[in-house]
Amino acid sequence: MVDLNIRLAQLLKANTGAIVGGRMLKDDFLNEIRTNPDHIINKILKENDVYDWKPEAPTRIFYYKADDQVPYINSIIAYDTMIVNGASKLEIMDVNSTANHGTCFTPAMTNTLLFFLGFQSITIDVEDGLTELASWAIVSNPVDDVLQIVSKQNNYSIAIHDISGRNLMMRQISETIGNIDVSHLNVGMYFVTFTSQDGKAHATKKLIVAR
Repeated sequence: MVDLNIRLAQLLKANTGAIVGGRMLKDDFLNEIRTNPDHIINKILKENDVYDWKPEAPTRIFYYKADDQVPYINSIIAYDTMIVNGASKLEIMDVNSTANHGTCFTPAMTNTLLFFLGFQSITIDVEDGLTELASWAIVSNPVDDVLQIVSKQNNYSIAIHDISGRNLMMRQISETIGNIDVSHLNVGMYFVTFTSQDGKAHATKKLIVAR
């Protein structure tokens, strides 16, 4: 199956100039679908639509105007239909108008994660909650421009990596409450690794930067 997909991608690239699945269909077949509302394909698609309803919970629709495989108008139609149906907690966003189907994946996942994290409620008891061996906690996560760390140790190091594993910054902390400037980091998800001075204790925690 993998070999077949690779071969299809190669043929699409060679014959049409881009790896777009819709270009596998012949022009006369596409024209028949577009001009005949009673075509069997259109009937099946209509029976299986997933947008003609009213979301009750907060909902956000992401789309990419330059997506070369999924028409962005799908999102516009879904949004307009849901508004007509009475949706009151609905938003729509063109996350990156220049991103194609391949380059849109990471920002789409990041923005989706940030959207749901906005409804997450976490309470940290600084005194009782630090039960890990390394005893580190990130206060008020997601953060804006300042990362605040509370620790039972007063001499340790931190390293911040992005989701691809790149080391973006390292700091040595010499107090139980540390404030780290992260205003230069883009909105998104990161990982903070804590290491004790003697190197025997380690901990890695998820960091969300949201503004």
